[in-house]
Amino acid sequence: MTPVGDVTIYTIGHGDQSFGELEQRIAPHRIQAIVDVRSIPYSRHAPEFTKAELEAIAAEAGLGYRWLGDHLGGRPTDPELLTDGVPDMDKVVASSHFRAGIEELLGVAQTSRVVVLCSELDPRHCHRTTWIAQKLEDAGAHVWHIDADGAADRHQPNLGL
Repeated sequence: MTPVGDVTIYTIGHGDQSFGELEQRIAPHRIQAIVDVRSIPYSRHAPEFTKAELEAIAAEAGLGYRWLGDHLGGRPTDPELLTDGVPDMDKVVASSHFRAGIEELLGVAQTSRVVVLCSELDPRHCHRTTWIAQKLEDAGAHVWHIDADGAADRHQPNLGL
């Protein structure tokens, strides 16, 4: 993995909040781009977080948008990455597909202030913490998790456990 230097990456979950609420939570962190890591970029509880709509409203808000759920999503479809039908974290993070997604995310973060988006509001219960954040930290990035009230906490290696 290519070392990244001094890069800060934020993570956030939308939960059942509106895009406006999410926008208020990310504004103090001067976010410029959203990197969506949901395997299935759709929400029946928060329809504005469906991929096409989210991409459009992010653009209206002056934010870039990139979907990397096919590389970094928590529900891989490749049977080689599953154990007894369940995603196997060790297999997923060791896969070339996942590593390529991390590299792409780091590339975006080199040019924009990025927030990694998933649906789970609490980072302790989300693959963005247990899978993605640690790999970003291993590459030299500084990862911060934005909580429900907009405060950011520095990633801790065992946060998701």
